[in-house]
Amino acid sequence: ASGGLKWLYVAGAITLTNTANDFNGVVSLGATAAAITDSVGGLVLDQIDTTAGGLVAVSTNGAITQTANSVITTAADSSFTATATVNGLAADIVLNNAGNNFTGVLNLDGANVLVQDSNALTLGHVSAAADLTVTLAAGNLDFDPVSGNATVVGSMAITTNGGNVDLA
Repeated sequence: ASGGLKWLYVAGAITLTNTANDFNGVVSLGATAAAITDSVGGLVLDQIDTTAGGLVAVSTNGAITQTANSVITTAADSSFTATATVNGLAADIVLNNAGNNFTGVLNLDGANVLVQDSNALTLGHVSAAADLTVTLAAGNLDFDPVSGNATVVGSMAITTNGGNVDLA
């Protein structure tokens, strides 16, 4: 697929993982579960809603970001991986909107990683080649040791607004 994709809503799962994909516009998805890969210039997410499964988002040539005021809602484990250009170094992941609601274990692999969630959050494998920033409007932040380790090269900032942080 190439070109801008404004929205795609289906009753089943969405799988757009061809390594030649270039979504040069904003991507909105609604499905039971979704997997999307972008290979040119990064991936910009808008409204994302998975009703039974998670979201696997991969950008092999740039950052993963989301538009202002959009919301990402997932019903199960999800992962985001961003690498930059040919060198394969990590790129930024910016999922920093207050309405996001990641259900299940959230796996992240990028450079500067910023995540915001409207309630409790469970992180699995986290690899931040630079900084990790997590903000929760409410609820606890848990790390799931079964899913992998958290590796942060730079600084880590966690705000839970009254919730607990469990690093076990």
